[in-house]
Amino acid sequence: ELGLESQETIDAFEKMFKNYVPLQGKSVDEEDLAYSPYPNGGTGFSVSGATTKKARGRFTQTTNIVAQAIGQNAAVHVKGRTNEAMNALYNLAQNNPNPNVWQVLDKEEDGYKSDDPNIVSVRVNGVQKAIRFKDASYAQSLRKMNMPQTNYFVKAMGSINSWLRAAFTSRNPEFILSNFSRDIQSAVFNASAESEIEGGFLNGTAAMNRIFKLVGPSLKTLVKDEVGGKTDPLIMRYYEEFKADGGKTGWAYQKSLEDIASQLQVDDSGKTTGQKIIGGVKGALEFVEGMNDAFENSIRLSSYIAAREAGVSREKAAQFAKNITVNFNKQGEWGAAVNATYLFFNASVQGTARLGRSLIGAKPPVRPDGSRREWYERATTAQKAAAGMVIMNALLTLLNRAASDEDEDGTLFYNKIPDYVKERNMIIMRPDGENYWKIPMPYGYNIFANIGTTSVEVASGDKEALEGLAFMAMSVVNAFSPISFGQAENLGTQFAKTSIPTAFKPFFEAFAFNETYFGGPVKAEQYPFGTPKPNSSMSFRSPEEIKQFFSWLNEATGGSEDVPGIIDINPDGGWYIFEYFLGGTGRFVTRSIETGRKIVADRTENPIDLDFNDIPFARIVYGEPSKYYDMQLFKDREVEIKQLVAEYKDNRIPDAGDRYKGIGQLNEDLKKINKALKAVRAEKRAAKKITNYGERVSTLQRLMDRERKLVMMFNQRYEQFRGQD
Repeated sequence: ELGLESQETIDAFEKMFKNYVPLQGKSVDEEDLAYSPYPNGGTGFSVSGATTKKARGRFTQTTNIVAQAIGQNAAVHVKGRTNEAMNALYNLAQNNPNPNVWQVLDKEEDGYKSDDPNIVSVRVNGVQKAIRFKDASYAQSLRKMNMPQTNYFVKAMGSINSWLRAAFTSRNPEFILSNFSRDIQSAVFNASAESEIEGGFLNGTAAMNRIFKLVGPSLKTLVKDEVGGKTDPLIMRYYEEFKADGGKTGWAYQKSLEDIASQLQVDDSGKTTGQKIIGGVKGALEFVEGMNDAFENSIRLSSYIAAREAGVSREKAAQFAKNITVNFNKQGEWGAAVNATYLFFNASVQGTARLGRSLIGAKPPVRPDGSRREWYERATTAQKAAAGMVIMNALLTLLNRAASDEDEDGTLFYNKIPDYVKERNMIIMRPDGENYWKIPMPYGYNIFANIGTTSVEVASGDKEALEGLAFMAMSVVNAFSPISFGQAENLGTQFAKTSIPTAFKPFFEAFAFNETYFGGPVKAEQYPFGTPKPNSSMSFRSPEEIKQFFSWLNEATGGSEDVPGIIDINPDGGWYIFEYFLGGTGRFVTRSIETGRKIVADRTENPIDLDFNDIPFARIVYGEPSKYYDMQLFKDREVEIKQLVAEYKDNRIPDAGDRYKGIGQLNEDLKKINKALKAVRAEKRAAKKITNYGERVSTLQRLMDRERKLVMMFNQRYEQFRGQD
């Protein structure tokens, strides 16, 4: 069916044996299940050579015969689908001859040579043929013979980034909600644009509204298909056609024989406990990947069905569905190389390209009835909706400010929501006036919402004009730059952090810069004044059990709480790296475990407060003001006051106006607050040694709340003396 072999050859195969048993593979003493001798489709989009091997028999016993048969079948499917695509290109070249671009070659008649750098091979009805390009680079790109694909560094980095990509996205259960929210909003803009722009896939159809009515039934069917439930037969028929037509994003790959054999192994009685646990974890991860796949493809499938029902051809419907959001399979010649170096590079480029097509395109200058449109009448619904997001979010920000209560320091709870949360989410204050709902917004389109938010915040005095400009600049960079910039104390560090390949970032952040992606410290540093403390006692990021182990290690090698031993290590750097490579999947697991422990330990005598951030899935749609806002503000103002006091004593600027306003009183307040904070921190260190988990967590929560109230007290005093009039 896919042109790999002629019908005569296939008939001959079937007459050759009554039963076919694949005896391929290495001998038992050399058995390596990762090894596969089967055809894998060749390199890139070039298909040559037979699809089978000669049956010569063997003198050693073979193993995993069923797995070998499944592996061979999968390999031929991959090669066949590749050949199907190449046949379309072959027919295009044959029907449009142009010696300045290409020519078709027959193996016998035209001097076909498989090592010719200008050709790509194809099998037409089982006969070997080829397309010869005048420009060799075209053939080399199709065959993936260009440098970026064969570079060993690219392959090594690609393996690491593939792990990270899965850990942050498809294997993270919470990614299901955030990704679905962003995708369905993007689909609204993109489908609307494709209904109106010149050359749009849905031009002249009424498919736009039908798409979103089909998302629910499509999602329900795909989820049931994943868990083995009863599915809608009509939607499943469309789903099979959707996959066959190439509408589903992903890659055609052949599983290793080891994976196939393990899936066929039903009886696990002979497995060790460790093997069963690993198998269970692997099964859980595959289930999460399946759920993520179902949610993501529900929008694509509904788009495909709506387009088909509106009379769009199967090929165009698949193309539209694949590009309704970000098409991860599309990339340029250097896409694989750069994507292997910087995580999500290609996704960012494709997202920007998709947004550009939706917002730059315009309605045709001539209406279907032949009349001409004025220039302003050519604006699309997608463009109007983008402008509407500016106004809507400006109004929403006004409502949020009105609905927000004030914290104890007189600052609106709304203003304590971190900028990176506002940048990526639509914020709606809850009736309690303190917490909020958040709806993840699609990258790129969130820029328009941010314009409305920032305009109101600057006009109301919540942000300085320069702060607003800086926020918008970072929003644009984060939305459109294919390389993630993050935050840093200075431009030099930020540039260095940005240029480092993703796989190496956590090592540099932990040990070279001591800065996280968001600019916070990875490890606590020794104070420049005072007696240095043992490194093992300064951990704040690692789990309590790891902190206790390294404290024990310090004491076991001659140290104490105040004196470092021979082995005195702060585990936070190593834990930061470990947590980074676990990605969102690891954070979901560790947070869920910690939440479970808190729930079990919650008692009347030691009440434990659960935050929204502690509850799986809830933290995607619910939020609360940042606990670090007050502390960071306190630290910034502490530095400012100390610097101004030093300047006033040594290098006072005459006629400085309000430059030194209130610094004397604030300096005295600062000394009192720091003395109180020192006492609280001593109590926190003592609380960390409490063996009872519930009592320890409850005590630490009370102390952290007291610590926050102290810094808020100073922040309020600062506003009284130096706040804007």
